[in-house]
Amino acid sequence: MFSVSNGNSNSNPPFFKVRLVTLRVGFIEGDAPRGFYSNSASKRLYFKIRQKDPKILHMIRSFFGFGSVTQQGDGYWTYNVSSIGHIKVLSPFGAGVLNGKLVFNHTNQRFKEQWIDPYNLWNPTTPIVYLGPAQFMGLANAWLCGFTLRHADGSLGFKLQKRGDNNRYRLRLYWYVDQTFEKELLTHMIAVLGFGFLEPKVKSKSSYPSPNSVFKKAFRLKTDSIIHCQTLRNYFDQYPVRSL
Repeated sequence: MFSVSNGNSNSNPPFFKVRLVTLRVGFIEGDAPRGFYSNSASKRLYFKIRQKDPKILHMIRSFFGFGSVTQQGDGYWTYNVSSIGHIKVLSPFGAGVLNGKLVFNHTNQRFKEQWIDPYNLWNPTTPIVYLGPAQFMGLANAWLCGFTLRHADGSLGFKLQKRGDNNRYRLRLYWYVDQTFEKELLTHMIAVLGFGFLEPKVKSKSSYPSPNSVFKKAFRLKTDSIIHCQTLRNYFDQYPVRSL
């Protein structure tokens, strides 16, 4: 198993525990389609996560103990990993934090095209076996919690809706996750969860900047059922935010 020194060479960092690995894979997968990069000239692999709020990126950096957080010209912040030793923690080498654990199809496609294939081309004597996509396990593991915790792609909250012309209001709970190019898999997620519905994602001021042709392929998996939101609340209680 590939290990990283964190002040004690005899101990592995906590993310090698299955539960925490799954939670973190779910969290980073929201950005992973854009996160995998390779440079054929230098034969290097890179990893990036972009967020509007840098706090969560600093949490990730603190957790892994490596990488850098920088602000880009468009106002977004980026968590960058480029050291070969650190890439090995995330890549299929050794512990294989990502290989075989990514759920979304387009995430796996970019992971294979930008990391697996280039590495195998550059290192034909020590090829990496691509393990394929992971199954969505619903509430049976921490992946959905990690994905929801990534605020740009998921939310659990409430809103007040006025009822008619009187001063009466109705409290509505909701939960949703957004994803682009994954309508079929989101539909499968509904079947596994046993609740929810799909709707096109509505563009807003807080939306990540992208062409309209791409945004039209973005969908939201949502539920506003009190019973189902309570089920999700019980699920999230198993994986509190502080565990990220």
